[in-house]
Amino acid sequence: MATAFTTLNRESELSYAYLYAIASRAGVNCKTSNRHDDNAGIDAMLTGWELFPNGGSLTEVDIEVQLKVSIKTPFADGDSLSYFLSGTQQYNDLRRETHASPRIFAVLFLPPKAEDWLTHSHEQLVPRKCAYWVSRAVRHQQTTMQASR
Repeated sequence: MATAFTTLNRESELSYAYLYAIASRAGVNCKTSNRHDDNAGIDAMLTGWELFPNGGSLTEVDIEVQLKVSIKTPFADGDSLSYFLSGTQQYNDLRRETHASPRIFAVLFLPPKAEDWLTHSHEQLVPRKCAYWVSRAVRHQQTTMQASR
C-alpha cells in the first residue's frame, strides 16, 4: 500500500509528537511553527506559565525549539552525544545572542528500523529511544553539537 508520507516525513512527524508528549506531561504548551518561523530555524515553541525555580519573578517563559530526527546512532563520550549538522550556519543561527527568546536544539534518535519506532496496544503507547537537547548557551563555534542527556 502506497503512503503519502515519505520515511523522512514520518520521522519528522514523530519528533513533533514526541515534543508534544513531553511538553504535555510537563504541563507546558507546545505549538508548531509556521513556514516563516521554520525558515528561521524555529520548528516549535514551548510556553510555560508559573513561578519557576531560580527564575526570579518570571511567570511566563517561551522557548523556541529547532527539531531534528536521526536513525543514526550518535557518538557518545559518556557525558554527551554528538549530532552532525549539514552546515555550521544552522548551529550559528541557533546560538546567536540577538534572539529575545531562548532557543534549544533537540534531536530525536530513533531505532534504525521503522517498525521499531513506536508500538501500541490497548494498554500502552511506547515510543522507542528518546530525544536530547542542547541550549544555545553553548557559544563556541563547532561543526557538531554535543547534547545533554
